[in-house]
Amino acid sequence: MTRWHAAVLLLVACGIGSYLSSNSVSHFFAASSQDSDQNVGTASAPTVTPNGECDARFLKLFPPTIGGRNTYENAKTTPLYVHRNGEAEACAGTTFGAFVDQLQKNYVKAGCPEQLDKYSFETLMTVSLNGVIATQCHSTESYGNRKMGLLGYCDMGPDHTPILLDHQRLVPIEVGQTKSLPCHFHSRESVRITDFETFFLSHFTQWKVQEESKGNEECDNDNGDESTQTCKASMPEKAFHLYSVPAGRVFMFAPSYIGEIFHLSHVTGASNQPIKMEVMSLQPRVFDIYNFFSRDESAELVEKALAETRGDYKIKRSTTGAQAKSVNNKRTSESGFDTSGKTAMTIKR
Repeated sequence: MTRWHAAVLLLVACGIGSYLSSNSVSHFFAASSQDSDQNVGTASAPTVTPNGECDARFLKLFPPTIGGRNTYENAKTTPLYVHRNGEAEACAGTTFGAFVDQLQKNYVKAGCPEQLDKYSFETLMTVSLNGVIATQCHSTESYGNRKMGLLGYCDMGPDHTPILLDHQRLVPIEVGQTKSLPCHFHSRESVRITDFETFFLSHFTQWKVQEESKGNEECDNDNGDESTQTCKASMPEKAFHLYSVPAGRVFMFAPSYIGEIFHLSHVTGASNQPIKMEVMSLQPRVFDIYNFFSRDESAELVEKALAETRGDYKIKRSTTGAQAKSVNNKRTSESGFDTSGKTAMTIKR
């Protein structure tokens, strides 16, 4: 397989908007404002639908079989681990069965809605996980509210929450007289969990990759520096892993050792080949990206860059500063830009 190195800079432009919009509040889920482990983040809306009808609706949202597999009976004892964004080590663990029980209770108390869009689903996930893991996955920031558990981690407050393009569509959680924004959840490979189907299929794909892996994990860390620790492929425990991302933040991969591979089967690159990333460094996080672009595309980019004559885009000594650009004697690289070429636009898309 052709191997290419690529450094990708993602610039997120955040517009100015209201932190909590009354238009986006559906009063869908409520959480207790008490500080006890048992009471923080438990749903409390009244039930308005008969249990039989409610069970039928829940089964439509949580089908007993996905991808040809029984999604509950065979999985209810499977471990479920919750991670903070970018952390390889889980902050809390439970079982899938305990999570689903809490999920169904909150669904019933919310009035058994017939449909859940991805934002309502993420709110239901946030409330239910917080009810199961109590205060274990609290915020680690100095300004965070640890007593709020996962809710305090998901909502970093108006001073620390960027306003992304879909901010007005978030469904806040009612906590007493206030409202708290939910997390969004991802698989290890960055798939955003927006319903039960993506929840299961993302893990089924990961487990298949694990089953195809050979060898036992052997780590070399003689110097005691985790950033240089290397390991061979291993057969990890079959478990569900959810990576919780606070409102307004973007997903960060959570590498655990040098040489670890992330198979992004949901992202296609050159020649419609799936992207995969190999961990090259833990601190800072550096990945070798496979199949990002092809050899032919690389040659076309170089050719266009060498032929560029415009002053702002041609290859020249790299500068520093956004407004008054200056040459720094410690920055000796040269750079050029292809912002609108056919190949550049294809790669960006």
